[in-house]
Amino acid sequence: MLDRQGRFRHILLKLGNDARVSAAPQRGPQCKVALSATAGCESVVMIESFGDKGLKELFETGKSRRVRQDLVKRCIQILDVLHRAESLDDLKLPGLRLHPDSRYKPVRWRVDVNGPWRITFEWNDGEASKVDLVQDH
Repeated sequence: MLDRQGRFRHILLKLGNDARVSAAPQRGPQCKVALSATAGCESVVMIESFGDKGLKELFETGKSRRVRQDLVKRCIQILDVLHRAESLDDLKLPGLRLHPDSRYKPVRWRVDVNGPWRITFEWNDGEASKVDLVQDH
C-alpha cells in the first residue's frame, strides 16, 4: 500500500504456518521484503561448526569483510550445497572437485573455490564440521 507521499506503508502478511513477510517503510517506490520463519519451524543443521570466522559470518548473514570479495559468491554457493548435503555423494558435483586431504587425521575433505583457495571440512554422520577457507600455496 502506498501512502499520500507515494511511500510504502508497513505491511505484514501471514503466509502458511508462521512464515511472515514484512515490508518496512522506505523512501521512494522501492520496497524491501524480508522473509523470516518464526518459532515452530524445524531446521536440520548440516554445518555443525566453522573454523573460520569469516565463513561463519558469510553463511549466517550473506556478507563478510573477512572473506575476499572475489571469493564471496562462490563461497556462498559452496556453503549452501554443503548445508543441504545429506551425504558426501551429494557433494560430488561438477565444478566442486570434492577430494580428500589425506595429510590430516581424521581425513578432511576439500572443495575448490577459486585458484589456490579451498573450503575444507570434516564429515561426520551427515554433518560438516570445522569448515574452513584455506589457501593451498
